[in-house]
Amino acid sequence: MHNTSAAYPYLRNRAPLSLEPRMNYNEVLGMLESGRKSGQTASLTLSNASITVARIPSIDLIKWLAFITMFIDHLRFISPQLSWCYYPGRISFPCFCFVIASHMQRKLDGHLPTKNIFRYLSWLFIFFIMSEYPYRLFMVNAKSCNVLLTLSISVLLIWLATNKNRFIQTLCIPTILMVILLGNKVMYGLPGVLLPFAIFLTLRYGVKVITLPLVFAMLANINIQRVWDAATISTSTLSSAIFAAVGMTIAFCMYAKVNINPMPSISRRGYLIYPLHFFVFYAIKAQMG
Repeated sequence: MHNTSAAYPYLRNRAPLSLEPRMNYNEVLGMLESGRKSGQTASLTLSNASITVARIPSIDLIKWLAFITMFIDHLRFISPQLSWCYYPGRISFPCFCFVIASHMQRKLDGHLPTKNIFRYLSWLFIFFIMSEYPYRLFMVNAKSCNVLLTLSISVLLIWLATNKNRFIQTLCIPTILMVILLGNKVMYGLPGVLLPFAIFLTLRYGVKVITLPLVFAMLANINIQRVWDAATISTSTLSSAIFAAVGMTIAFCMYAKVNINPMPSISRRGYLIYPLHFFVFYAIKAQMG
Protein backbone atom coordinates (compact mmCIF):
# COMPACT_ATOMS: atom_id res chain seq x y z
CA MET A 1 0.00 0.00 0.00
CA HIS A 2 1.31 3.44 -0.82
CA ASN A 3 2.07 5.69 2.12
CA THR A 4 -0.24 8.57 1.36
CA SER A 5 0.44 10.19 4.73
CA ALA A 6 4.13 10.48 3.88
CA ALA A 7 3.34 12.35 0.71
CA TYR A 8 0.65 14.44 2.39
CA PRO A 9 1.46 15.09 6.08
CA TYR A 10 -1.85 16.89 6.56
CA LEU A 11 -3.70 13.64 5.88
CA ARG A 12 -2.30 11.98 9.00
CA ASN A 13 -5.12 13.34 11.10
CA ARG A 14 -7.76 12.44 8.52
CA ALA A 15 -8.23 8.73 9.19
CA PRO A 16 -10.57 7.45 6.48
CA LEU A 17 -11.91 4.80 8.85
CA SER A 18 -13.00 4.92 12.45
CA LEU A 19 -10.59 2.12 13.38
CA GLU A 20 -7.20 1.86 15.04
CA PRO A 21 -4.29 3.56 13.23
CA ARG A 22 -2.88 1.72 10.20
CA MET A 23 -5.82 -0.69 10.12
CA ASN A 24 -7.78 -0.33 6.90
CA TYR A 25 -10.96 -1.95 5.69
CA ASN A 26 -9.29 -4.88 3.94
CA GLU A 27 -7.05 -5.67 6.92
CA VAL A 28 -10.07 -5.85 9.23
CA LEU A 29 -11.84 -8.26 6.90
CA GLY A 30 -8.62 -10.30 6.72
CA MET A 31 -8.50 -10.58 10.52
CA LEU A 32 -12.10 -11.76 10.64
CA GLU A 33 -11.56 -14.29 7.86
CA SER A 34 -8.40 -15.73 9.45
CA GLY A 35 -10.20 -16.08 12.78
CA ARG A 36 -13.09 -17.87 11.11
CA LYS A 37 -10.82 -20.34 9.30
CA SER A 38 -8.80 -21.13 12.42
CA GLY A 39 -11.96 -21.88 14.36
CA GLN A 40 -11.13 -19.20 16.90
CA THR A 41 -13.54 -16.54 18.04
CA ALA A 42 -12.45 -13.28 16.50
CA SER A 43 -11.94 -10.56 19.06
CA LEU A 44 -13.13 -8.05 16.50
CA THR A 45 -16.52 -8.17 14.85
CA LEU A 46 -17.96 -6.07 12.10
CA SER A 47 -20.44 -4.56 14.54
CA ASN A 48 -17.99 -3.51 17.24
CA ALA A 49 -15.27 -2.54 14.76
CA SER A 50 -17.41 0.37 13.61
CA ILE A 51 -16.27 0.03 10.03
CA THR A 52 -17.87 3.24 8.98
CA VAL A 53 -16.43 5.33 6.23
CA ALA A 54 -15.60 8.74 7.61
CA ARG A 55 -16.45 11.48 5.15
CA ILE A 56 -13.75 14.00 4.37
CA PRO A 57 -15.40 17.43 4.77
CA SER A 58 -13.12 19.05 2.21
CA ILE A 59 -14.28 16.58 -0.46
CA ASP A 60 -17.91 17.49 0.23
CA LEU A 61 -16.93 21.17 -0.05
CA ILE A 62 -15.25 20.49 -3.41
CA LYS A 63 -18.45 18.73 -4.56
CA TRP A 64 -20.50 21.79 -3.63
CA LEU A 65 -18.08 24.04 -5.51
CA ALA A 66 -18.29 21.74 -8.55
CA PHE A 67 -22.09 21.81 -8.63
CA ILE A 68 -22.37 25.57 -7.99
CA THR A 69 -19.88 26.50 -10.73
CA MET A 70 -21.63 24.02 -13.06
CA PHE A 71 -24.95 25.79 -12.44
CA ILE A 72 -23.25 29.13 -13.14
CA ASP A 73 -21.76 27.74 -16.36
CA HIS A 74 -25.10 26.45 -17.66
CA LEU A 75 -26.84 29.78 -17.08
CA ARG A 76 -25.28 30.98 -20.34
CA PHE A 77 -27.53 28.58 -22.27
CA ILE A 78 -30.60 30.34 -20.84
CA SER A 79 -29.64 33.82 -21.99
CA PRO A 80 -26.89 35.13 -24.32
CA GLN A 81 -26.39 37.98 -21.85
CA LEU A 82 -24.94 35.45 -19.42
CA SER A 83 -22.15 34.31 -21.75
CA TRP A 84 -19.57 35.47 -19.17
CA CYS A 85 -20.68 32.52 -16.99
CA TYR A 86 -18.56 30.29 -19.23
CA TYR A 87 -15.33 31.35 -17.50
CA PRO A 88 -16.14 30.64 -13.83
CA GLY A 89 -17.82 27.49 -15.15
CA ARG A 90 -14.37 26.16 -16.13
CA ILE A 91 -13.75 25.52 -12.43
CA SER A 92 -16.45 22.85 -12.29
CA PHE A 93 -14.90 19.99 -14.27
CA PRO A 94 -11.54 19.92 -12.42
CA CYS A 95 -13.45 19.80 -9.13
CA PHE A 96 -15.60 16.87 -10.26
CA CYS A 97 -12.42 15.12 -11.42
CA PHE A 98 -10.82 15.70 -8.02
CA VAL A 99 -13.78 14.06 -6.25
CA ILE A 100 -13.59 11.04 -8.59
CA ALA A 101 -9.81 10.70 -8.16
CA SER A 102 -9.99 11.02 -4.37
CA HIS A 103 -12.68 8.35 -4.18
CA MET A 104 -10.67 5.94 -6.33
CA GLN A 105 -7.49 6.64 -4.37
CA ARG A 106 -9.19 5.78 -1.08
CA LYS A 107 -10.65 2.60 -2.56
CA LEU A 108 -7.44 1.36 -4.13
CA ASP A 109 -5.32 2.21 -1.08
CA GLY A 110 -7.64 0.12 1.10
CA HIS A 111 -9.45 2.86 2.99
CA LEU A 112 -12.73 1.98 1.28
CA PRO A 113 -14.00 -1.45 0.21
CA THR A 114 -12.54 -2.18 -3.23
CA LYS A 115 -15.20 -4.73 -4.18
CA ASN A 116 -17.70 -2.00 -5.05
CA ILE A 117 -15.53 -0.20 -7.62
CA PHE A 118 -17.70 -1.74 -10.32
CA ARG A 119 -20.80 -0.63 -8.43
CA TYR A 120 -19.38 2.89 -8.37
CA LEU A 121 -18.65 2.71 -12.10
CA SER A 122 -22.13 1.32 -12.72
CA TRP A 123 -23.70 4.20 -10.80
CA LEU A 124 -21.79 6.74 -12.89
CA PHE A 125 -22.79 5.04 -16.13
CA ILE A 126 -26.44 4.78 -15.07
CA PHE A 127 -26.47 8.50 -14.27
CA PHE A 128 -24.84 9.13 -17.66
CA ILE A 129 -27.70 7.30 -19.40
CA MET A 130 -30.31 9.06 -17.24
CA SER A 131 -28.79 12.47 -17.96
CA GLU A 132 -28.39 12.20 -21.72
CA TYR A 133 -32.00 13.01 -22.65
CA PRO A 134 -32.40 16.10 -20.39
CA TYR A 135 -28.89 17.17 -21.43
CA ARG A 136 -29.85 17.04 -25.13
CA LEU A 137 -33.19 18.69 -24.37
CA PHE A 138 -31.52 21.69 -22.78
CA MET A 139 -28.38 21.85 -24.94
CA VAL A 140 -29.91 21.35 -28.36
CA ASN A 141 -26.71 21.86 -30.34
CA ALA A 142 -24.41 19.81 -28.09
CA LYS A 143 -21.84 17.79 -30.06
CA SER A 144 -20.57 15.73 -27.14
CA CYS A 145 -22.28 13.38 -24.71
CA ASN A 146 -22.78 14.63 -21.18
CA VAL A 147 -19.80 14.82 -18.85
CA LEU A 148 -20.65 11.65 -16.90
CA LEU A 149 -19.44 9.57 -19.86
CA THR A 150 -16.03 11.22 -19.50
CA LEU A 151 -15.95 10.56 -15.76
CA SER A 152 -17.07 6.94 -16.23
CA ILE A 153 -14.23 6.27 -18.66
CA SER A 154 -11.82 7.95 -16.23
CA VAL A 155 -12.83 5.61 -13.40
CA LEU A 156 -12.41 2.61 -15.71
CA LEU A 157 -8.98 3.85 -16.81
CA ILE A 158 -7.74 4.30 -13.23
CA TRP A 159 -8.90 0.79 -12.33
CA LEU A 160 -7.22 -0.71 -15.41
CA ALA A 161 -3.94 1.15 -14.91
CA THR A 162 -3.62 0.20 -11.23
CA ASN A 163 -4.67 -3.43 -11.58
CA LYS A 164 -2.04 -6.01 -10.61
CA ASN A 165 -2.89 -8.15 -13.63
CA ARG A 166 -0.61 -7.17 -16.52
CA PHE A 167 -3.14 -8.17 -19.15
CA ILE A 168 -5.80 -5.96 -17.57
CA GLN A 169 -3.27 -3.10 -17.49
CA THR A 170 -2.76 -3.41 -21.24
CA LEU A 171 -6.49 -2.74 -21.73
CA CYS A 172 -5.65 0.91 -21.05
CA ILE A 173 -4.40 1.14 -24.64
CA PRO A 174 -7.68 0.19 -26.39
CA THR A 175 -9.56 2.36 -23.88
CA ILE A 176 -7.46 5.40 -24.82
CA LEU A 177 -7.79 4.56 -28.53
CA MET A 178 -11.57 4.35 -28.09
CA VAL A 179 -11.60 7.85 -26.58
CA ILE A 180 -9.52 9.18 -29.47
CA LEU A 181 -11.83 7.55 -32.04
CA LEU A 182 -14.94 8.93 -30.34
CA GLY A 183 -13.44 12.41 -30.72
CA ASN A 184 -15.88 15.20 -29.87
CA LYS A 185 -18.41 12.70 -28.53
CA VAL A 186 -16.39 12.58 -25.29
CA MET A 187 -16.66 15.91 -23.50
CA TYR A 188 -13.21 17.43 -22.83
CA GLY A 189 -11.63 14.72 -24.98
CA LEU A 190 -8.61 12.63 -24.00
CA PRO A 191 -7.13 15.30 -21.68
CA GLY A 192 -10.41 15.32 -19.75
CA VAL A 193 -10.37 11.52 -19.41
CA LEU A 194 -6.76 11.59 -18.20
CA LEU A 195 -7.28 14.45 -15.71
CA PRO A 196 -8.69 12.28 -12.86
CA PHE A 197 -5.81 9.84 -13.34
CA ALA A 198 -3.32 12.72 -13.11
CA ILE A 199 -5.00 13.87 -9.87
CA PHE A 200 -4.95 10.27 -8.60
CA LEU A 201 -1.18 10.10 -9.19
CA THR A 202 -0.68 13.38 -7.34
CA LEU A 203 -2.68 12.15 -4.34
CA ARG A 204 -0.47 9.07 -4.24
CA TYR A 205 2.96 10.48 -4.99
CA GLY A 206 2.75 14.07 -3.79
CA VAL A 207 3.62 17.47 -5.18
CA LYS A 208 6.44 16.18 -7.38
CA VAL A 209 3.79 15.39 -10.02
CA ILE A 210 1.47 18.33 -9.25
CA THR A 211 2.08 19.82 -12.70
CA LEU A 212 0.28 16.88 -14.36
CA PRO A 213 -3.27 17.76 -13.23
CA LEU A 214 -2.66 21.45 -13.89
CA VAL A 215 -1.55 20.75 -17.47
CA PHE A 216 -4.40 18.31 -18.18
CA ALA A 217 -6.96 20.69 -16.64
CA MET A 218 -5.81 23.40 -19.03
CA LEU A 219 -5.68 21.09 -22.06
CA ALA A 220 -9.16 19.74 -21.31
CA ASN A 221 -10.56 23.25 -21.58
CA ILE A 222 -8.83 24.12 -24.84
CA ASN A 223 -10.15 23.22 -28.25
CA ILE A 224 -6.85 21.83 -29.58
CA GLN A 225 -7.87 22.00 -33.24
CA ARG A 226 -8.91 25.64 -32.88
CA VAL A 227 -5.53 26.47 -31.34
CA TRP A 228 -3.67 24.70 -34.15
CA ASP A 229 -5.71 26.47 -36.83
CA ALA A 230 -5.37 29.91 -35.27
CA ALA A 231 -2.43 32.20 -35.89
CA THR A 232 -2.48 33.25 -32.24
CA ILE A 233 -4.08 31.90 -29.09
CA SER A 234 -7.25 33.88 -28.47
CA THR A 235 -7.99 35.63 -25.20
CA SER A 236 -11.02 33.39 -24.74
CA THR A 237 -8.96 30.21 -25.10
CA LEU A 238 -6.28 31.47 -22.73
CA SER A 239 -8.87 32.59 -20.18
CA SER A 240 -10.55 29.16 -20.27
CA ALA A 241 -7.25 27.44 -19.57
CA ILE A 242 -6.39 29.83 -16.73
CA PHE A 243 -9.77 29.40 -15.03
CA ALA A 244 -9.41 25.61 -15.30
CA ALA A 245 -5.96 25.75 -13.70
CA VAL A 246 -7.34 28.01 -10.96
CA GLY A 247 -10.14 25.51 -10.33
CA MET A 248 -7.62 22.69 -10.07
CA THR A 249 -5.50 24.71 -7.64
CA ILE A 250 -8.53 25.60 -5.50
CA ALA A 251 -9.48 21.91 -5.25
CA PHE A 252 -6.01 20.92 -4.04
CA CYS A 253 -5.91 23.81 -1.56
CA MET A 254 -9.34 22.91 -0.17
CA TYR A 255 -8.29 19.29 0.22
CA ALA A 256 -5.10 20.27 2.02
CA LYS A 257 -6.24 23.08 4.28
CA VAL A 258 -10.03 23.31 4.63
CA ASN A 259 -11.70 21.23 7.34
CA ILE A 260 -15.22 22.58 7.86
CA ASN A 261 -17.05 20.07 10.02
CA PRO A 262 -19.89 19.34 9.82
CA MET A 263 -20.18 19.95 6.10
CA PRO A 264 -23.50 19.13 4.35
CA SER A 265 -22.71 16.03 2.33
CA ILE A 266 -23.70 15.08 -1.19
CA SER A 267 -24.16 11.33 -1.39
CA ARG A 268 -23.92 9.24 -4.54
CA ARG A 269 -27.64 9.75 -5.11
CA GLY A 270 -26.94 13.45 -5.00
CA TYR A 271 -25.75 13.11 -8.57
CA LEU A 272 -29.45 13.09 -9.49
CA ILE A 273 -28.98 16.85 -9.26
CA TYR A 274 -27.16 16.63 -12.60
CA PRO A 275 -30.03 15.37 -14.80
CA LEU A 276 -32.69 17.22 -12.80
CA HIS A 277 -31.06 20.62 -13.18
CA PHE A 278 -31.29 20.30 -16.98
CA PHE A 279 -35.08 19.96 -16.71
CA VAL A 280 -35.25 22.97 -14.37
CA PHE A 281 -33.05 25.14 -16.61
CA TYR A 282 -35.00 24.03 -19.70
CA ALA A 283 -38.27 25.08 -18.02
CA ILE A 284 -36.77 28.47 -17.11
CA LYS A 285 -35.50 28.95 -20.65
CA ALA A 286 -38.90 28.03 -22.12
CA GLN A 287 -40.65 30.41 -19.74
CA MET A 288 -38.35 33.25 -20.79
CA GLY A 289 -39.24 32.52 -24.39
